[in-house]
Parts: sequence; C-alpha cells; structure tokens
Amino acid sequence: MNNVVSNGALVAFHPGYYVKQYLSSQGIKQSELADRLGTSEKTISNLVNGKIEKLSPELIRGLALSFGTSEILWKNLNERYLAELDLIRKA
Repeated sequence: MNNVVSNGALVAFHPGYYVKQYLSSQGIKQSELADRLGTSEKTISNLVNGKIEKLSPELIRGLALSFGTSEILWKNLNERYLAELDLIRKA
C-alpha cells in the first residue's frame, strides 16, 4: 500500500501522507514521533507508508495530542481515505 492511491480520476490520501509531510517540514524523525506516541518505529513507518489501513483509536488520540489537533480531524482523514479507496477499488 502507498500513502497516495489513484486510479487517474480519483486520489486518496492516507493520513500517513500528512504525518510524513509534517515530520519532514519540522525535521522530526519517525523515532521521535514513536517515542511521543509510546509506540514502535515500525508502527510509525507503517503509518507514513500507508500500510495501516484503519487507524486505531489509540493512534488517533496520540496523533491529535502530538500535533495539537483534534481526534476528529484524524478520524475524518482516515474515514475519507477509506471511502475514496473503496471508490478507487470499485472503479
């Protein structure tokens, strides 16, 4: 799985896409984020590479706290990704 999936007409951005962009822009390592969230580097790597299809409530909560955003934001990003991914797969 990739963090951006497209069929030419539709594009689905995995929440990990936004995490990857933020980490890059802030010079934060995946290991740092893993420490902040109390999870493994492998989990963060899987997240930024779009290998976690449905984010867990714990991961959503951790991302919201770490980035100073709401849990609803991450939940909505994930739900939108899953909906668009479903449309792409059906096309």
